[in-house]
Amino acid sequence: MTARPLIGLRERREFRDMNQKQMAEVLGLTQSQYAKFERGAVRLDIYRAADLARFLDCSIEELL
Repeated sequence: MTARPLIGLRERREFRDMNQKQMAEVLGLTQSQYAKFERGAVRLDIYRAADLARFLDCSIEELL
């Protein structure tokens, strides 16, 4: 089963002038793992979603 892409994740990343590798490092992931989250190939667990929302200064709900 595939997950949905996180809404606006790519746009939020690009707004911060970051590439996928840099975002992956923030979350403790590889670039490949992060790319899968960004395109919705795999689901982001709640803990990483919380870290991501905190870093992007938004709520988890805004990402879903």
